[in-house]
Amino acid sequence: MEWKHISDKEVWSIPAGSTIAAIEDPECRIYECPIDYAEVEASYISFRGKAGGKADTVYKIKDICNGVNVSDPNELNALYAEKPEYKARLQKYLSIVHPEGVRRVFFLDDASSDINLLYPVMPKRNNSFKSFYHMADFIKEPDGKDEAGKPCIFLPSKA
Repeated sequence: MEWKHISDKEVWSIPAGSTIAAIEDPECRIYECPIDYAEVEASYISFRGKAGGKADTVYKIKDICNGVNVSDPNELNALYAEKPEYKARLQKYLSIVHPEGVRRVFFLDDASSDINLLYPVMPKRNNSFKSFYHMADFIKEPDGKDEAGKPCIFLPSKA
């Protein structure tokens, strides 16, 4: 298990799918993914929803734990011993979302650090890609309209 230092003002934008409820739960505020999903050095993360891939909040990442086997009670107990402040949050998350194996776990900062966007952001075409952006991409003036005709910000295309 390794703890990752985070820096800069990059935003990692990822599709959240059905895990968004657990991510947004004030008692959880956790996101996890397979250890090989991506190496992350961003300070912030946004989660794109299913319908059109819109995101309306940017979350500050407080901590990243790389390589914890969430299926192994001994590894979880080691994590809880090292960071007891995360125990209840991770236990609640694991009771809602049931990941297995070695994961990268993101602990989000408290809600006071959330950036509620004036305009939602979305990729021009909804996709399942994980992409890195700069915070400036999320806080500029709207440059398009969503499917309901409301102003939105289209994120730059990522290949």
